[in-house]
Amino acid sequence: MLGAVRRFAIVGLITVLALAPRWARANEIQVCFSPPLAHGCDPTQAVIEALNSAQHQVLVQAYSFTSAPIAKAIVDARKRGVDVRVILDKSNARRGYTGATFLEHANVPVLIDAQHAIAHNKVMIIDGQTVITGSFNFTKAAEQNNAENLVLIHNSAIAEQYVQNWSTHAAHAQPLSKVSGRFPRSGLDDDADGDDRPTTPTGPIVGNRRSLVYAWPGCASYDTMAPQNRVVFPSRQAAESAGYRQAGNCP
Repeated sequence: MLGAVRRFAIVGLITVLALAPRWARANEIQVCFSPPLAHGCDPTQAVIEALNSAQHQVLVQAYSFTSAPIAKAIVDARKRGVDVRVILDKSNARRGYTGATFLEHANVPVLIDAQHAIAHNKVMIIDGQTVITGSFNFTKAAEQNNAENLVLIHNSAIAEQYVQNWSTHAAHAQPLSKVSGRFPRSGLDDDADGDDRPTTPTGPIVGNRRSLVYAWPGCASYDTMAPQNRVVFPSRQAAESAGYRQAGNCP
């Protein structure tokens, strides 16, 4: 009888040990949705919090990048001394000021992956411990207009596989500075914003007739344009259609 009890106890212990890793794995996963569920997490805020917690390294793969708060969190991590590197789809290398150039101007290394029809990964790897992925592009459209999901996986073994994949793509990607202006937008991803800059102008768009740049309130050059050179446009698109480009000193 005692032997049977011991055998039962051993079987029970083995069962508990077998199930324990499953419980641990479940606890390592966080999911967010856009629009957020009631009492659920907000995808953009979850990404920002993860970036703000980074101490050593942030690796990014993205198709489109237009979220101002996420871009700021990436730049802030870089300023803290975190090793930040970004791989983007070739559509981000088209002419004009894009989310890619915003990051590059902030001394964030940006690589362009032109090896594929589209580089469609949406991934961040934080400190080799946390993976952020899902359908959620790091864009205004994903946050404000689309139905999306975001998954955060706190597991170093899984993160290691994502780092290997990131490194594989980095090996054939090229620095933005070498390929800028060579690739048109692919137009294959319907959730992209159609405007890959991480800022949304507020206030009138004003162009400078002499330099052919445009700005809005908050840009350093906005208040320094001579009155005789100022021309007002109804939108950023209108300014660009007229041959103007965005000032490089906008937030």
